[in-house]
Amino acid sequence: MRTGLFTRLSIGLTLILLLSLSSLAFLLLKDRHQQLITERTQQAIGQVKTLANGSLDALITKDYELLERWVAAVMSADYYSYAYLSSPNGIVLTHSDVLLTGSKVKSSGIEAGNDALVQIKLQYQSRWVNEVIYPAIVGNKTIAYAHLAWTEDDIKFINNTTMLTILGVIAVFLIILIPASVWLVRHYSLPFERLTKAITMVSFGEEKNPYIDKSLTQRNDEIGKLARAFQDMNDRLNIAWDEIQGEEQRLRKEVDKRTTQLQQSNAELESFSYSVSHDLRAPLRSIDGFSQILIEECASKLDKQDLDSLSRIREASQRMSALISSLLDLSRIGRAELTLETTNLTEVADKIIENMRVTYPQRQVDIHVANNIKANCDRNMIMIVLENLLNNAWKYSAKADNASIEFGCKMIDWQKIYFIRDNGAGFDMHYAGKLFGAFQRMHNDKEFEGTGIGLATVQRIIHRHHGRIWAEAAVNKGATFFFTLG
Repeated sequence: MRTGLFTRLSIGLTLILLLSLSSLAFLLLKDRHQQLITERTQQAIGQVKTLANGSLDALITKDYELLERWVAAVMSADYYSYAYLSSPNGIVLTHSDVLLTGSKVKSSGIEAGNDALVQIKLQYQSRWVNEVIYPAIVGNKTIAYAHLAWTEDDIKFINNTTMLTILGVIAVFLIILIPASVWLVRHYSLPFERLTKAITMVSFGEEKNPYIDKSLTQRNDEIGKLARAFQDMNDRLNIAWDEIQGEEQRLRKEVDKRTTQLQQSNAELESFSYSVSHDLRAPLRSIDGFSQILIEECASKLDKQDLDSLSRIREASQRMSALISSLLDLSRIGRAELTLETTNLTEVADKIIENMRVTYPQRQVDIHVANNIKANCDRNMIMIVLENLLNNAWKYSAKADNASIEFGCKMIDWQKIYFIRDNGAGFDMHYAGKLFGAFQRMHNDKEFEGTGIGLATVQRIIHRHHGRIWAEAAVNKGATFFFTLG
């Protein structure tokens, strides 16, 4: 279970205090330890200078008994490891360890003739000692070197008494500081917890106007500013919420009104479509039928110009009927319900191409359809798209040498793009903006027949699939139509 802000702050502050006091105690002890080492070093330097200067007469007279007394005199403290005098060439003249008298001093970093104080650290009897070396000088000549070594082993960083003292001091500080810290944390954290509770109630919609203690809003510190800011924000939110609810009701009424109007418009469109389908087609059929009768029964009585006029009347009525059919199909596509399913576009294209080859057996067209092209779409509507685009490619490549058509698919920026390409008449890209408008044609009827509705129908179907369609072309260099399916 997650602990509250008060508990977490109290524990955190206590740990910080404990860590701070412990770190302070450690630094003080370390500093004291260094002070003791420094004091001992200064004492050793004083003693080795005394040994060097006091033994000058004995060195000159070679009174080795007196030299031994001088060496024994400087070994007054227990922490001194050894003391001795050596000749400039490194022979031990006298040593606190009698057995080493007369031996050769190992290299200790001091050069013959050196008249300055030297401090080194080396091993003696399996432990590290600090050695100070000072020359015994007569005139300008060094006649011997005084050596004194001492150890730090008895200088303990911390002992039991010191540890108890430290723990006692830390305990006293904690006894004083922890209650003060807890009071301070409680003084500031509890108001925050009350504010948090109020804010949470608003954010989760549990309370629209949560109660905020006046003692919080009347404070002059940051908590008071925060409480007043939250109160002001909550009041503004309530005003905005009321306005939003009012706007929502108004929009609902407007949507209901527009929906009613749309339903009326759809009903009128249905009525208009029925009227176009029946009332307009009937006269056209009559015109076409009576024109055909005149041609068949009165052909001998009419001259060539009259027969040509009757043929033009028939062609115009038939074209008018085709336009009406295309417009009705276009309006029905906008109202038809989509049924999305995984569709194999390769199979659909193959059937359309097979029908075109049967209808126009005299055409020799090189057609390539990529394998296993699939899409999630309405099968019937996508068939209309492919019929229009493939028929256009078939139609506009009729005058091309070695006519070819390609249907494929490629991935661009993680999106599947379908395309149908031909090497036919193409068109000027300057007029591409009119390509998908109803009754907009790039070629006249004498070159290529058509109603100008097909691409408008294709675009409407693609848009209903939340896709887009565009084309790239050049005059007499073919055209490529691209489309996506959302």
